[in-house]
Amino acid sequence: GCFRQNITVVTIYASLGEHALAHSLNE
Repeated sequence: GCFRQNITVVTIYASLGEHALAHSLNE
């Protein structure tokens, strides 16, 4: 349970990081 939860958090952070990177590149 805890391990799966950590995977979810990491995935969310990775997605946010990609969006932030794409946004900064677009500007």
